[in-house]
Amino acid sequence: MRHARSVLLAATRSEPARADEVELDEKACLNDLREWERLGAWCGRCGHQAWLERRDLHRRFRAVALVGLQSKLRCLRCDNRTGNRLILGTLPRD
Repeated sequence: MRHARSVLLAATRSEPARADEVELDEKACLNDLREWERLGAWCGRCGHQAWLERRDLHRRFRAVALVGLQSKLRCLRCDNRTGNRLILGTLPRD
């Protein structure tokens, strides 16, 4: 979508400036994340990292706790379903 002055309004996909493994609170859910935080997944077998779309997760799982979401992760490279973890990244400040 474009603004009247041809400014692109769609969000651009950018890689987070840093990524940390998340210490999950049992009550934390998708809505508790801040706007500048990105949620990702890390494979316990091959070490593959992938960034997840929060809107898609919210549409599919609604108000699921992040602890419950971690057990649903599957690696796209090696098809591993065990030992996968959530990671949290912050978007770079431009």
